[in-house]
Order: sequence, then C-alpha cells, then structure tokens
Amino acid sequence: MLRYQNALLLATCLLPLFAARASVAAAPSAEKILTGGQLSTEKAALKKYIEKNQVDDRERFGWGVVQFVSAVENMSQSFYDCGVRDHREQLPFLRIVSAENPDPQATSYQDVRNILQRFIDDLKQAEQTLAKVSDPAVKLPLPLFQIQLDLNGDGETTEQETLGAVAAQLRLAQTPAAKEAKSEPIVVAFDYADCLWLRGYCHLLCGIAETYLAYDMEEMHRRVGYLFFEKIDSPHAYLADAKHLFGLGGDVDVVDVIAFIHLINFRVKDADRMQAAHAHFLQVIALSRRTWDAIQTEEDNDREWIPGTKQDSAVSTMKMTPKMLKGWRRFLDEFEAILQGEKLVSHPRITDGRAINVKKVFFEPREFDLVMWIHGSNATPFLEKGPTTEARFWNRLNETYGGEFYNFAIWFN
Repeated sequence: MLRYQNALLLATCLLPLFAARASVAAAPSAEKILTGGQLSTEKAALKKYIEKNQVDDRERFGWGVVQFVSAVENMSQSFYDCGVRDHREQLPFLRIVSAENPDPQATSYQDVRNILQRFIDDLKQAEQTLAKVSDPAVKLPLPLFQIQLDLNGDGETTEQETLGAVAAQLRLAQTPAAKEAKSEPIVVAFDYADCLWLRGYCHLLCGIAETYLAYDMEEMHRRVGYLFFEKIDSPHAYLADAKHLFGLGGDVDVVDVIAFIHLINFRVKDADRMQAAHAHFLQVIALSRRTWDAIQTEEDNDREWIPGTKQDSAVSTMKMTPKMLKGWRRFLDEFEAILQGEKLVSHPRITDGRAINVKKVFFEPREFDLVMWIHGSNATPFLEKGPTTEARFWNRLNETYGGEFYNFAIWFN
C-alpha cells in the first residue's frame, strides 16, 4: 500500500511537468508555417497558441517573423487584386507582386490608401511582438529562401512565390542563394541582433508608407492611374486605351509620362503622418545602432544573416571590416543629424549659402511639387544657414564599401 501511495504521489508531482512538455511539443512551428505554403491559414494556430501559453523568446521571435511575412503577403495579395501592371517594379510597394492579374478589380485611390494603411497596421503588430524578445542568446534557424508566400491569394505557392524568387526579382539577393530552391536549402540562424534588425525594417517600411499617405495623390490616380493598374475607378479610365501619339513602347506614351510628371504636385492630406514617418526613421537609426552593438558582442560564427567583423554571412561572401563598420556608424550619426535639422542638405541650384532643413520638411510639410523642387522655389520655406552635410563625406563612405554602399544600406537598414 505504501508503494502504491508513493507511486501515486510521484505521478501527481510529475503530471504537470509532462503536461507542460506536451504543451511545448504541441506548439506550432514558425518554420513549418513559413515554408509550408499555407501561411494565411496556419498562422492562426500559432497566434492562438501564443495567446494562451507562456512562450519563450524563440517562439515569440518566430511569431514576429510570421507576422512580418504575413504583412508582406497581405499587401501583395491586395495589390494583385488591383491588377498591378507589369512595369510595377518602378514603385516600391508594387514590386513585391509576382504576376499580373487577368481579371482585376477597378481600383480607386482609396483602395490604395487602405492597402497601405493595413500594411502599416500589420507591421506595427509584428514590431510590437519582436520588441518583447529580450534574450540575447535567442536563436531562430530558418531556411530563409525557402519561405513561401501566396502572393496572389490563390491558395497555392509556386517557385516564383518563395522569398528567394522575390529577392531575385527585387535584385536584393547578394548571393546565388536566391536560386537554392533547387539545391540544398541555406539555413540562417537568426539571433537577437537580427531581431533588432527586423524591428528596424518594420519602422523603415512604416515610415515610407506614412510618407505616401501624408500627401493627397488622388488626382494623379484618377488621371494616370492606368499606368500602374489595369483598371481604375475614375472618369478618365478610358484613356488607358487612348491612341498613342509618341509611343515609348509597350503601353506607355510620352504624353502619359509628361502628364505623370505634371501631376507630381501633391497637397498635404495629413501632416501628422509626416511626423509619424520622421519618428519611424529615427527608430531605424536607433535600432541599427543596437543591432551592431549586439553583433559585436557575439562570440559565435553561426550561419549569420548580417556578419560582424569576425563572422561570415550564410547568404553572402561579403566581409564586414572594422573600417566598413566605422563608416556605417558615422553614416548613422550623419543621417540622424540631417533628420534632426542639425545638418542641412544643399540644393544643387541654390548658391546663397543656405541649405534645406530636412526636419522642417517633416514637421512643417508643404505642397510637394517635383518640378518646383528641382527648380528650387519649393525649397524656400525650408532654407536656412548652418552646418551642411558634405558630398565628400558620402563619396568617402561609398568608397569604403567599394562603391556599393547604397546596396549595403538596403540590406543593413
């Protein structure tokens, strides 16, 4: 009887442990969700698990990545529904769409704004999740270029809808890894520094989208929106089939291009969005500093995404030298000084010693007229005298990166 009671007591004590282990084992895998081709449906199970269980930072990191990828997928599906044309690569938020829609909807300007607002909202959720990751030793191994996205919302994924294919299309791949879908998958061991990096990218994309939404581009959409969408909700939609007077090839007429440039004259629709964008861009700088601080404290060399000066990248042959890192930190300082109005930016046509205070552009936004900005007169409200960022700084910085600084900047954010 005593043995029976002891066994019962032991079982009672161990039951919570077994249950906890079973719960952990039942946790949906971020890797399987991202590579299984069913992101939109399977992410619900992970969300439910995260909400009902105490999770570690690896699971939280995985959920943040799922949310980020889902934000990209949602935006792509929405723009696919709108029938983005094949020269979509010219605009940042349209480049992700993988194919043309043979049966698109008539797209209004408000549709476009709604898509960008949802993208911002989705990115903010991802950033908030990633901000809760605090373990400096966290690791999230992922076969990066095997991640699958349903870019057109048809419920299936093709070879052109992997992250590797998207990276190749956007010319962001720094390696043949974008083609590795037919060979050995490249696994990146994302760590705490990469979590900070992804948070920075969330802020960067939010800042760009907020800048778009700060201005009223409705007249452009109504008159020449057919340049970017197969069907537009506009009384001028018939011009999509207008006779070409001076063809440039394809569906573009010189007249369309002239009209497009003429219509880059946007009044301010929501000035608060410009301040929101400014705050996002400052967060990009702050998180980039934290990213590199974290990278430089790493003692391993484990399938790195962005390598430190003593590490190798899993996706690139690039080597980060101490000189390059020093240049990057100087760039962050210079860019922050520009955003804060502590350093001014010269206009190529203005020679009276004044230059543009970029902070005022965000905090005191005015009508944006491209031609008048090039002319110089639209810069007048933002001109003042003071320290100016120098061309030689940017030239030396680019030389430090072998003439490829701006490509690296897209990667490093």
